[in-house]
Amino acid sequence: MRSAVVAALGLAFTAHAGETMAKTFHLSISGDGGARYGGTCSITTAAGEQRVELEGIVPLQRTFDGDGLSCRFRAEGLVVVEIAHDGSRSRAASSGGSIQVSAR
Repeated sequence: MRSAVVAALGLAFTAHAGETMAKTFHLSISGDGGARYGGTCSITTAAGEQRVELEGIVPLQRTFDGDGLSCRFRAEGLVVVEIAHDGSRSRAASSGGSIQVSAR
């Protein structure tokens, strides 16, 4: 029974040989109370690139699946943008300018 489960798991991981496994990216936007942000995140996947517009008042938490994530925001007030995945983090902050953060 155990070898059948191991074999099935092996098939699941090799069924798409040559394709990259999508990663999970956690986007966090925080900062001073009332701080505003607006901008675009581009998610790179095997099928191409998808753009998502994000705008609002901090805080924000979003999760994206893909091969890479790149975000560019404008900030009004102190805004901190962080992308985390697989134990690594990319982080940038601005007190009224532009912010760009990317992870692969």
